[in-house]
Amino acid sequence: MRICQSKEAEEEIERIAVLDRDVGVALNACIEMLAIDANEFEGHEGFSIRRIGGAFRRGIRIYRVKYEKYIFGVRILFFSIPTKDCVFVTGVHSRRDLGDYELSREPLTRALRYWAMKDRLCSR
Repeated sequence: MRICQSKEAEEEIERIAVLDRDVGVALNACIEMLAIDANEFEGHEGFSIRRIGGAFRRGIRIYRVKYEKYIFGVRILFFSIPTKDCVFVTGVHSRRDLGDYELSREPLTRALRYWAMKDRLCSR
């Protein structure tokens, strides 16, 4: 699968990488792993991919990635677009900004906005 990122996600990764190069590398590695397998997964050292339950109950297939060993407290939000063989990363966020993954929080509002226009994403 191809990886596409929102402009906000690219900026967030660049901003984090400037502050801590190793965290930037780990973020990019996690995102690249989504090209191999973007399904729910529980791995070693705090790595996991999980769906966001509140969104799934509404039919919106948004997931989050965490990797506590290398990107502690940071979450990557994404969804797959199977018709375009693409994974779209909506953003990289602090765990604190997500709260209990309430759909009214800005990171999830952004993800929902991108989900609504998923047919127009990953066209390049």
